[in-house]
Amino acid sequence: MTSDADVSDAYYRALRESDERYRAFVANSSEGIWRFEVEEPVPVDLHPDEQIDRFYRHAYLAECNEVLAGMYGFPSAEELVGVRLGDMLVREDPANLEYLCAFIKSGYRLIGAESHEIDRDGNEKHFVNNLIGVVENGAVVRAWGTQRDITEQRAMIAALEQANRAKDEFLAMLSHELRTPMTATLGWATMLETGVLDEEGTRTAAAAIMQATRAQAHLIDDLLDISRIVSGKMRLSLAPLRVADVIAAAVQTVRPAAVAKNIVLDVDTEDDVRLKADPERLQQVFWNLLSNAVKFNQPDGAVLVSLSADESHVHAEVSDTGIGIASAVLPYVFDRFVQADSSSTRAHSGLGLGLAI
Repeated sequence: MTSDADVSDAYYRALRESDERYRAFVANSSEGIWRFEVEEPVPVDLHPDEQIDRFYRHAYLAECNEVLAGMYGFPSAEELVGVRLGDMLVREDPANLEYLCAFIKSGYRLIGAESHEIDRDGNEKHFVNNLIGVVENGAVVRAWGTQRDITEQRAMIAALEQANRAKDEFLAMLSHELRTPMTATLGWATMLETGVLDEEGTRTAAAAIMQATRAQAHLIDDLLDISRIVSGKMRLSLAPLRVADVIAAAVQTVRPAAVAKNIVLDVDTEDDVRLKADPERLQQVFWNLLSNAVKFNQPDGAVLVSLSADESHVHAEVSDTGIGIASAVLPYVFDRFVQADSSSTRAHSGLGLGLAI
């Protein structure tokens, strides 16, 4: 016959084992596990806005596992326990108000809900939550929940969305840039075909077609260069050269555009500076820098090209009196397809490939 003492011992032993299993589950879970207590129970018949306000005033973290503490940058759960709801869930974020409102309207049972929070150092965090509220005597007294950190996934999604937007912007820009010289070529070619031009008009048409064709060929060459660079197929033909000669050739190429805007090209180079490089590619570098300096300069401005050398380095500098580059764009000027203004209505043409190449 089992005594009352034996029954009592068995009951408490089962209770301890159950508690130990619970503690082991919480400690070893890969998800953050938490329990919030509400100092003053929140009546469920209040308007959702009033309930949310009371949650922010009276809810605090009473229990959590080490995984949850790590999500917020705390070395241990003990340091996180006791924080208020508002210390974690940004109240000013409308998405969080929607999150809590959905919790209330769901009957205090919510699955797969996202929250926007901040960690110990003020960094933004994004979580997916499953939570359940405990209602006693018509009021919410506590809530249990689990959560997964999806901050990195959200960042990756944002990066992919940005990449897709950049791709769409580039394709729109590319079609615009290719269409512009093509339209000019077709227009002049049509006039030549119909015979409406006199001798002077014919020369003008031929010059315009040549200019448009060169512009289109340059765009295509830039795209091919980027393709070769990305695929690792760019080849350099290295040879000893005088850098001043390369700069002079680049200056001559951009001089007509500078003259059209009455921009002074001031060249200050040391004639004896030599190095081993690909002359065509080095000229391309200076051409890109100089063409940008002329393109984004004001009329009646100036562009200065200087060249010097020491024992181990060659120093070349292109400076101008133009509008400069916005500080927000500076970190990205050597990225492909980056332009301060990439809209189709921008004042300056180009694909944003020059500095990248």
